[in-house]
Amino acid sequence: MNLKLFYDFETTGLPLYKEPSSDPRQPHITQLAAKLIDVGTPDAPQCNVIASIDVIIKPEGWYIPDECVALNGITTEFALDVGVPERDALQVFLGLWSAANERVGHNEGFDARIGRIAIKRLLNDDQLADVWKAGPAYCTQRNAVNHCKVPPTDAMLARNNRSWKTPSLAEAYQHFTGLVHTGAHRAMADTNATVAVYVGIRKAENPGGAVVDAEYREVGEAAHNA
Repeated sequence: MNLKLFYDFETTGLPLYKEPSSDPRQPHITQLAAKLIDVGTPDAPQCNVIASIDVIIKPEGWYIPDECVALNGITTEFALDVGVPERDALQVFLGLWSAANERVGHNEGFDARIGRIAIKRLLNDDQLADVWKAGPAYCTQRNAVNHCKVPPTDAMLARNNRSWKTPSLAEAYQHFTGLVHTGAHRAMADTNATVAVYVGIRKAENPGGAVVDAEYREVGEAAHNA
């Protein structure tokens, strides 16, 4: 099997990139979703979901800011009612990751930093945090740039940067599927969209392949025809 872990974290904010991951001011995870998928080989691609997780995190001594609630509707009160402990969710997630040969995310560097923060905070395991940081990873955002060819922003042009803009998940998803990404900033919706973008990139790079899993057949065909 060729197992990839597609994943997405929703959080209480952006990482403090200039501060260590162990800084107590670093953000918490508010929702976690992941799918462990056997993607097959370039000559015989597939999209067989082996396992998945989709959980709201229970705040313990912290809260979800209003600006985050505005993005996905997950309030502190709701998370307290239905959430699971952050440490428990992280351990299940890491179990899935241990079975994969690569993790896949859109703007994966962001999620990778959030994972490192969580490992240090919740497990106090610097060695595991370093293994996580060095682990094989694939960013659909970076790899979709030359496929989506999103024009540079005005700010980029002002800096005389005329390269293609890195596509948002919504932009990449629409490019490869012809559909509008709904449910953005909910972890499983974003994970599913990331899978679709990955399938689209793979189809564009190997047009002779075929997506055989029924759940993603339509996405694969749409990407092939894009």
